[in-house]
Amino acid sequence: MKKKTALIFGITEKNGIVMMKYLHKKKYLIEGICLKKTKKNLKTLRFFKNSNLHKLPKFNEINITKLLKKNFNEIYFFEDQSNIKKSTLKKFEIFDKEINFLKIILDFIVSQKSIKSKFLYEGNSEMYDNLNFKNNKQKPKNLFGLSKLINYEIIKSYRKMFNIPTCTVIFLNHLVHLRTVACHKILNSKKIDDYFILPTKTILLERI
Repeated sequence: MKKKTALIFGITEKNGIVMMKYLHKKKYLIEGICLKKTKKNLKTLRFFKNSNLHKLPKFNEINITKLLKKNFNEIYFFEDQSNIKKSTLKKFEIFDKEINFLKIILDFIVSQKSIKSKFLYEGNSEMYDNLNFKNNKQKPKNLFGLSKLINYEIIKSYRKMFNIPTCTVIFLNHLVHLRTVACHKILNSKKIDDYFILPTKTILLERI
């Protein structure tokens, strides 16, 4: 039986590392992209020898497209920087940080002729102005939240316009293992949609 394949952006971050371990147990063939170059990241890259890892601290369309042409079953995009203050100080550079990657990934999935890669993007609660999500409209208070909201809308629009398996998840659960299992469950469901992963001791999802 042919093994499933996965590509993980931000593989050296907490969510990426746990996702990699989880998929290894399920016998996936994994490739990962390290989105920044630090001593901590490089140490992690040496530690995980069972995955084919790529260092791309700078956006490189040619290398990303070359990777995507391997037609992965699943693609996970985990953020590599959640420091709101630092992100805001970079002003509008933050919009280019992920949207360039998204454009390449989404356009490639649209172009796939037969089986489409399933794509999951990590959103953020900063898309909202408080924690009462059920009764609160998306009103980001900073550039980081605004960039996440824009990316969420782009992904949702691509899914609806081109009928491709793409989604955004927002982690409200601090248990990283449950996040990982939930992400895998979402991408392997019959109908892929956008979800909150709620703060419970079991996997509980709620549509965004």
